[in-house]
Amino acid sequence: MNVYTLSWLHTEAAKNAAVLALVGALACAAGIQLVARFAAFGAQRPVAWRARMSDARFERALAKVGAFMTAGSALVWFVVIISSGGVALLFASYGTYLNLTGHAARVMSLVWLGLGFGLVIVTTALPSPWRRFGLIVLGAFVLVALPLGLRGEILFPLAAAGAVRAMRRKPLSWRTTLILAVAGLVMITALRDVRAVSLGAVEREDVGFNLWAGVAELGGSLQPVQKVVSWHDAGVDYIWGASYWAPIDRGLYHLIPGWNRVPAEEDLRLMNVLVARRVGMIGFSPVAEAFHNFGPIGVAAVLFIIGLIIGGLDRLPPSRFNQLLAGAVFLPLLINVRNSFIFVPFHIGLILTLLVVVRWYTRVRWYTRGKRTSPAGMYRLAVPNGGTPGMSYAPHSRPNSHASRRGSRTALRSRP
Repeated sequence: MNVYTLSWLHTEAAKNAAVLALVGALACAAGIQLVARFAAFGAQRPVAWRARMSDARFERALAKVGAFMTAGSALVWFVVIISSGGVALLFASYGTYLNLTGHAARVMSLVWLGLGFGLVIVTTALPSPWRRFGLIVLGAFVLVALPLGLRGEILFPLAAAGAVRAMRRKPLSWRTTLILAVAGLVMITALRDVRAVSLGAVEREDVGFNLWAGVAELGGSLQPVQKVVSWHDAGVDYIWGASYWAPIDRGLYHLIPGWNRVPAEEDLRLMNVLVARRVGMIGFSPVAEAFHNFGPIGVAAVLFIIGLIIGGLDRLPPSRFNQLLAGAVFLPLLINVRNSFIFVPFHIGLILTLLVVVRWYTRVRWYTRGKRTSPAGMYRLAVPNGGTPGMSYAPHSRPNSHASRRGSRTALRSRP
């Protein structure tokens, strides 16, 4: 980063922004710990769930849904790219990409949601042909999207998938985590340099692999907070929750006849619109939005609520539905780290609706078409390996790849 890029950092507002970010981080951690502390006085968190045949059907249906979500979203993305700038746009700079695809912002928002949650599903699903297909599509898309500069669109869903996977399997060791973190920081730096000049024009000497430059790049998310602090230092008033009400208000326009709203590009309650108009395309953050709404107290309150939500999700029994429920909330919250709040309620609602529909479909189908196992067979499925009813089993228990051809459709085995 050059001196001009970091000029905002050498201001009094930047110091206050750093303090606000620290307050937000501590408030979020306090919310998570509060949930864990209260849970410690109650029932212990279950470490597994009782397997049912409908769970196996749910797992198989999810693999298909995840594969179709990734493939369909990638296809729509390529159609938008080709229609906006042709094949040459795949090798253009990040700025050119944003300029030429700006007209399809709403479509691209749904594309990133579909790709993101599809990535969460297929990377945490059990081995199957549909999972392999989804991973192949994701791999091909990543090879094209990352050099174009779409880092957050890939890395945030990967982080959400890692959180879901940690609920499902043994967590990664600290060595593996450290290696992945270092590799990610180096990759962030390299991709920043590539997207500045485009893949077609970049030279070897233009690309840096500096670890600390990657750390500084992550610190760039403090810039929106610095800008908002400087606005209020200059006398701008707080908006007292207007940006949090905006997605609900704009959604009611589609539900209530006669409900009025201004066009999105003129609605300054939308923080992405406001910051783009006043500063430019620098993104946004939950800390900046909370401060712009309620001041320093708002930062602590909003991040504390986010911590409560994350802590509550972490305490859920790790059934497959609950794992993806956590992913449905984690993914929009992670995307919100560098964006405004406007899309978070809609994205969470859309993903939860999808999960409920798939869950309902698999249960109805099991009860109406697939319920052929005797009660004794169901007991064997619910209590694997001759275990004792009511006891918890390893969270790594999964449907076996080969089921009995005559009796039950799915057998369970415990995997260390």
